[in-house]
Amino acid sequence: MSASNTGTPSRNIEVLRDPKLNKSTGFTEAERQTLGLVGLVPDVTESIETQLSRVLLQLKSKPNDLERWS
Repeated sequence: MSASNTGTPSRNIEVLRDPKLNKSTGFTEAERQTLGLVGLVPDVTESIETQLSRVLLQLKSKPNDLERWS
């Protein structure tokens, strides 16, 4: 994983700000340690399927299309 222009590895909050690198709760414990994300992301590791289910449930709870996509 590398930062945009410098070629240096992204770490800490830089990883979380980059949508190409941010896996949210999908980071393994080893990745959290290596990337300096301990304490910056929730302490649980979820599969992409679990993350998708959670997001879909949140979207379904919104009362209208405007709320869903804003």
